[in-house]
Amino acid sequence: MYKKKELLGILEICKDHPGIDTGNLQNKIRNGLNVKKPPKLNTKDKESMKELYDACVYDETFQGPARRAMEQILRISRIENKYHELGIYTEQEFWEVIYEKAEELESGEYGFRTEVTAFGDDTYPANVFLMKYKEKYIVCTNEEMDESGYAEEYLDDLEHELFDNYDDAYQYYQSLLNTGIKSGKEQIRECKEKLNEADHIYIKPKFGIYETVSFKIYYDRMLIAEHLMDLNAEYINECVQKFRKYCLENKIEITSIEKHRPWNSNQRYYIVELYDENHEADVWYIHIPSKLQRKQRCIADLIKPNNIVPDMW
Repeated sequence: MYKKKELLGILEICKDHPGIDTGNLQNKIRNGLNVKKPPKLNTKDKESMKELYDACVYDETFQGPARRAMEQILRISRIENKYHELGIYTEQEFWEVIYEKAEELESGEYGFRTEVTAFGDDTYPANVFLMKYKEKYIVCTNEEMDESGYAEEYLDDLEHELFDNYDDAYQYYQSLLNTGIKSGKEQIRECKEKLNEADHIYIKPKFGIYETVSFKIYYDRMLIAEHLMDLNAEYINECVQKFRKYCLENKIEITSIEKHRPWNSNQRYYIVELYDENHEADVWYIHIPSKLQRKQRCIADLIKPNNIVPDMW
């Protein structure tokens, strides 16, 4: 994980600062060098290393492999040189300035960065800030907050810039407002405004892997479409029309559509409860072909004789 020259460099820095208690840290680094394995550092060792790092961070000679290794161990990310004139050398110092020292001139909503967070229950969008500090202007966004209640803020993933004058800073600030992803509630509201029978439609987000979101569509509490990767109002209207047309042409009244997977099978089915033209109750089991698994589909397209099976077992 760490090269020999990096660890040797840290030992040299320890020797240059005898006033900092780094005895245990030095011993672990030497042991790691002897066995040719990364040293296993505990919290106390890292605290000593952080004190050592803080003592060196403003020294222009503190560069090279040793510094990179210490930053990797301490998970410190260096910041661009343009912020050095403000006395900001690390991301930690950057956020201390933004949240504790700088004067806030403007703030507003940026939006969400992922669909998963946008549709989450207890999440908050990222914001944009225009801050004044030491006669300079900093414009930056922060990170969205997910359901864990924690926001990881790494500048490499965020928008930020330093300006000499307010006008340029304000123009950049304005350009960032509301440029993120809209909240899930807002996206659903905009979609339903385009639906022909919005009052009968319920849209349910489903969270997948790799921070993806798909959607199930219910019409009068009946599942009529699923695995939509976006809120396509035209497609949803089409699914409703197909459902109504199928019922009309076949003289049936469908009262329930649910998806089911038997406990002893990897196959999936739609259970369709209905009344025929003689008002007699019936249940259809619609098999979902394996090739359609996890693919966008309109349920009415699958209600065909070759997909209707006697049971699910």
